[in-house]
Amino acid sequence: MGDFFRKVLCTAFLAMFVQVTFVIAKKPRCFDQDRRCQEWLEKGDCGKSEVKKLCRKSCKRCAPNNDDFLYEVITRGIEDTHTVLYCMSLLLVLGILIAFIKLNRTCVVCKSKGNLKGKVVVITGATNGIGYETAFRLASKGAKIIIGCSNLKKGLKIAKQLRDYTGQQYIEARKLDLASLASVREFSKDICEDFPCIDILVNNAAIVSGNKRQETIDKNETTWQINYLSHFLLTKILLQKIRLSAQGRIINVVCDSYKRANFILTDLQSNNKFSPITAYNNTKLALLLFTQELAAYLNEKVVTVNAVNPGKVSTSLRRNIFPYNWRILRILSELYAYVFWKTPSEAVETILYGCLEKNLEGVSGKLLEECTEAVVPEYDKTIVKKLWDESERLITPEKIANFL
Repeated sequence: MGDFFRKVLCTAFLAMFVQVTFVIAKKPRCFDQDRRCQEWLEKGDCGKSEVKKLCRKSCKRCAPNNDDFLYEVITRGIEDTHTVLYCMSLLLVLGILIAFIKLNRTCVVCKSKGNLKGKVVVITGATNGIGYETAFRLASKGAKIIIGCSNLKKGLKIAKQLRDYTGQQYIEARKLDLASLASVREFSKDICEDFPCIDILVNNAAIVSGNKRQETIDKNETTWQINYLSHFLLTKILLQKIRLSAQGRIINVVCDSYKRANFILTDLQSNNKFSPITAYNNTKLALLLFTQELAAYLNEKVVTVNAVNPGKVSTSLRRNIFPYNWRILRILSELYAYVFWKTPSEAVETILYGCLEKNLEGVSGKLLEECTEAVVPEYDKTIVKKLWDESERLITPEKIANFL
C-alpha cells in the first residue's frame, strides 16, 4: 500500500512538472519583440494604450490584427503557471502532513521473546497482508510454516520468498480453498499425516465479497464460509494434532467490526438481505463466539484458543466494498486507511503476542488487543450454543452429499 501511494505522489509531481514546462513553452516567442516587453509585463503596463501600440509594431508575428492578443496570452500563461505551482505546493504540504502523521503514530510492539525453533505453525491467508507478515515474523523465530492458500502458484512464490528472506528452509505452501469444505478436509488430512503435532494454528484468511450475494460449491454464502465456517471445520479436524503439542495454541483473527455485527440466528447467511459489510462483521463476531465456546469446551491448559483484534489495518480487503464506478471513493478510502490505519507489519504485533507470550500459557477464551487482554461484552449463551449447533450441521458430510 505504501508503495502504491508513493507511486501516485511521484506520478502527480511528474505530471505537474510536465504541465509547468508546457505552459512556459506556450508563452509567445517573438524574435522581434521590444526589449522593454518584459519590463512592461512586470510593471503591469501591458494594458496601456501607448504600450499596446509599441507591442503591435514590434510583435508583428504575435499580434498583427489584435492589440490585446499578446497581453492576454502572456497573462494567461502566467496565471496557468501560478495555478500549477499552487497545486504543487498543496501536494507538497499534503505529503509532509502524511509523513508527519505516520511518523508520529505510536503502535504497540510485542516484547515476547519466545523461541519457536522446530515448532509447526499453520497459517491461512498468508500470501499477503497480515498473514504474510505473521508468517515472516514467526519464520524468523525458527518456526516451520505451512501456508494454506487458494492460489497455489502464488503461495509457492511467497513460500520461496519467505525462505530467502528469513533463512528458514521449512516454509511450504499447500492448496487450501476455503470456499470448498472438501478442500479443507483434504488439506487437514494431509497435514495430520505429515506432522506428528501442530503447535500453532492461525485462522487469519478473510474476504469482503462483492455487493451481490454469492454462494460456494457447498451452497453457503461465500463470506460466511471463507471467513468463519471453513475455519470452524479446519480447527475441529486439526485439534487432534494440536493436542499433541506441549503447548498448543489456536489464534482466531477478528477485528473491531465484530462490535457492529447484526446477528440474526434465523438468517446467518444473509438470505433475506445482503450487505457485504454486515456479512463480514457477522463472521468476525462468529469467530469470537467460536473462540469462547471452544475454550469452554476444551477446558484444558494444554491447548488454548484466543481471538486477536489487530485493530484497523490498511489491507486489500476494502477493494470490494465500493462498486467499480465509485473510483473516487475507493481512492479516498485507500488514502485515509494509508494515513490513519496500521500497516500489516504494525498490526501483526498482537498476533505475535498471542503466539509467543509465556504469560498466556493456560489462558484461553480471551480477546487480545494491543498486546493485552481486552474486555469483551457478555453474549447470550443460547446464541452461542445455537451458532455452534448450526455450524456443526453445515459441515456434516451428509449436507454436502445432498448437493453433489
